[in-house]
Amino acid sequence: MIKTKFHYDDGGDTLHIERSQDVSAILERNKAIANSHQAKRPHAGRYRQTYNHVASIPMVVVEQWMKEGVNFFNPTPEDKKKIRQYLNGDYKLLKTIPGHI
Repeated sequence: MIKTKFHYDDGGDTLHIERSQDVSAILERNKAIANSHQAKRPHAGRYRQTYNHVASIPMVVVEQWMKEGVNFFNPTPEDKKKIRQYLNGDYKLLKTIPGHI
């Protein structure tokens, strides 16, 4: 569940919106999946494309990435590269697989 708080600054006549989400359950589930046998499935081969669950990303993180210019819902090749960089860097706890993406 995402919580939204509004902060109004009389002096500057500005409104600040704070969005937060408890992501502890998502992080615990991601760790469990990454440590399980299902996260270690081999790729299906050159011509048979499969999709593996590589991350669970909380909506507040998606919102932040969108603010930073990454189109998460219709990503360009550059957006996909940036998402991989995020997941292999500061956001590695969001991955459901070990190693690099």
